Amino acid sequence: MRKQVKQTTIVGIDFSLNSPAICVSNGSFKFEDCKFFYLTSKKKHIGNMMKNILGTEHTEYTNPIERFANLSTWALTIINKLTDPKIFIEGYSFGSKGQAVFQIAENTGLLKYKIYQTGIPNQICCRNANCNRIF
Repeated sequence: MRKQVKQTTIVGIDFSLNSPAICVSNGSFKFEDCKFFYLTSKKKHIGNMMKNILGTEHTEYTNPIERFANLSTWALTIINKLTDPKIFIEGYSFGSKGQAVFQIAENTGLLKYKIYQTGIPNQICCRNANCNRIF
């Protein structure tokens, strides 16, 4: 008798402020088997770019907290449709300076908190480093 292996859904998140993106894989890391989602402010990039790539327009905001809330809500709308996802979040941008550093941290922190509230385990990946469990 063969042991049944449960298929894992892998979610990779690059959570930038201007053009965040999410890649969803159901076990195969072939391009055609993955689904890609991103936010954009350019009208020509909204909609299905290919059968597995969907661009959505940024929601308008009036202050930074509303912006961060909009971004994390967009990400969770995608994540909550998945079965037993394993989430990997790219580490912070080391090239950022000034106020941008704090905004990136606040934005990503809110996403991590909302994911934590759902009970979905997630990990953070930094460039040239192994992934480490953060919750």
